[in-house]
Amino acid sequence: MKRKINPHTKYELLSILAPYVKPQQIKQEFDIPYSTLNHYCKEYQIPKWQKSYSERKQEHKKSFKETEDYNVEVRLRMARELYERDGNITDQ
Repeated sequence: MKRKINPHTKYELLSILAPYVKPQQIKQEFDIPYSTLNHYCKEYQIPKWQKSYSERKQEHKKSFKETEDYNVEVRLRMARELYERDGNITDQ
C-alpha cells in the first residue's frame, strides 16, 4: 500500500535526497516517482543527483590534484635538501 506524503514533507525529503541519491533509489525507498522528483527540483531549484554528483566529482579531482602537486613539491624540496646535505658531507 502506498503511503501518502504531504507536500511539505515531500519537499524536505527531496531537498535532502535529490542531490545525493539516484532517482531510482528514491523511487524504491520512498515511492516518489521521477516525474514528482523532476517537478520539485524545477519548482524549488533543488539540484538533481547527476549534476550534483558531477560537480562533487570535479571538485574532488581538483582538490586531489592540488594535494598531489603540493606533496610533489614538498618531497622534491626534502630530497634536494638531503641531496645537498649529503654532498656537503662527502666533499669534506
